[in-house]
Amino acid sequence: MNGPWTVKWKILANEKPKKGGQGSVIKVSKKENGEIGALKVLHNDFINSNERRHRLKTEVLALERINGEGLPAVIDHNMTAVEEKGLPLYFVASWIDGKTMEQYTGGRPLSIDESLRITRNLASTLVLCHAAGVCHRDIKPSNIIILPDNNIPILVDFGMAYILL
Repeated sequence: MNGPWTVKWKILANEKPKKGGQGSVIKVSKKENGEIGALKVLHNDFINSNERRHRLKTEVLALERINGEGLPAVIDHNMTAVEEKGLPLYFVASWIDGKTMEQYTGGRPLSIDESLRITRNLASTLVLCHAAGVCHRDIKPSNIIILPDNNIPILVDFGMAYILL
């Protein structure tokens, strides 16, 4: 993985990118202070795609618009270059250290108490999103990360989000 993000960020040793439909995500640290983040880079196949470039920008705008628990925070990005086809796009959000909902459950049913606690927390996050005029539109187990210490769900991947003006 290479691109304009390498000026400020470096991939941590032994980290492997997680590939999705839009891009790849990998754990990085900021060169200046060691801050940890999740780097999302648009796949090279989409480097000249207006639709995919604007989708990544929408993800950044959505996350910047919403502020609260249950969501990653945007740390860095180069979305001002969205119209410059050929230039790799990226953004860095806070690193969420946990398992996706599908990994967390491992195909087993959760207790009713745990299910209700996770659902209630996820609903609170959605209230924040909707109050900010953001509709996620892609809620699924792989887009929910469960924090290991308190089982709080974090909603990620706003690439399909709809933002009300």
